[in-house]
Amino acid sequence: MSTAARVAAALGVSVVSERRVARGYTPAERLVLGLADGRSVFAKAGTEKLSSEWLHWEARTYRALSAEFLPGLIAFLDDDPPVLVLEDLSDAHWPPPWRPGDVETVKRALATIRAATPPPGTPRIFEAWGELLRGNWELVAAAPQPFLGRGTSRAHGATRPTAHRPALGGAVAGAA
Repeated sequence: MSTAARVAAALGVSVVSERRVARGYTPAERLVLGLADGRSVFAKAGTEKLSSEWLHWEARTYRALSAEFLPGLIAFLDDDPPVLVLEDLSDAHWPPPWRPGDVETVKRALATIRAATPPPGTPRIFEAWGELLRGNWELVAAAPQPFLGRGTSRAHGATRPTAHRPALGGAVAGAA
C-alpha cells in the first residue's frame, strides 16, 4: 500500500492530491498530501532501516514536546515502514529573506529548545551523530570557499571562518 493510501486509511479521509518533497537530510520518502476535508499534511515514510529508526525518534520527540515553532503531530503509523504525519508548513515563511523580527523569533525558539527536556532515552548528539559532526568545522576552516560561496554567511560578517574557529570548536566539543 502506498504512503498516501496508508495515511488516508489512518486519518479516515481521502487523499485528493500528492506532491513529492525533494529535499531533506535522509532518504525518507516525503510527501505533502491534500485531503478531501481541505487540510494538507506532511508525511514522511522510512525507506530503509536508518530512516525508519530516526522516524521513531522523531515521533517520540513530537509526542514529548510542544512549542509554537513545531508542526503539530497528526499521526504516527508505527508499521513497516513507519510514517510520520505532521501539520503541513508549506505556506510558512522560510528565510531567507529575513523579515523584521525573524531573528528574534529564532532566538526565542532556540531558548525554548535549550530549556526543553528531551524524551527519556534520547542519546546525546555525539552518541547519535558523532563521526558526522567531528571535524566538520575543521573542514570549513581549511577550505572556506564552498561555505562562504553559499552567500548566507557574508551578510552576517562571517568572511573568515578561521576567526570563529575557537568558539565553534568549543561549542562542538561541549556537545560531546
